[in-house]
Amino acid sequence: MRKILGTITAITVIFMFVFPEEASSRAEENLFNMFEKKKEVKVYISDITDSTEEAPEIVPALIREALEAALETRLTIYFKLVGTEEADIIIACNVVELFFTTESAVPMVSSILPEKSHGRLRAVFTVTSGGNGEVLWQREIGATVKTKKIDQEEILSLLGDRIVTVFMRECFNKPNRKREYGLQCQWS
Repeated sequence: MRKILGTITAITVIFMFVFPEEASSRAEENLFNMFEKKKEVKVYISDITDSTEEAPEIVPALIREALEAALETRLTIYFKLVGTEEADIIIACNVVELFFTTESAVPMVSSILPEKSHGRLRAVFTVTSGGNGEVLWQREIGATVKTKKIDQEEILSLLGDRIVTVFMRECFNKPNRKREYGLQCQWS
């Protein structure tokens, strides 16, 4: 038992010295620490663009609506939607992939299995500084939906809500302090 604990401890120490950036990279990757102490963060949402040119026109509107609702109801950081001139940050979104279907993926088994709707949405979210246009955060984010058979507008609305939820979590969530400081050991 002592050999196993000794081996695990040695591997942990080696890992911490070989990969020190892994411990703090999560905290540096999102913007929570930058904005947590501000009274309010003024945000402008630029036009949601569509690189696929195949998405229905309603998709950018659904993403914008979900993003505005998520920013207004955020509790850990107070966001205020403003015009581009007075914004602290500007959020941009570019849809790069959209796939959805309300038909069975395998027609031969559609009579046996219940029909489901499937959808996948990928978009690049970019957060830039309002003053100088410096890119503060940028990442491609994806969301998928698999649910009972619903119509096109409902699945697109679910995809918009989910991708915004992932964006808010990745960009503005409070970092996990255990991850920020690496592995935590308790000695008794």
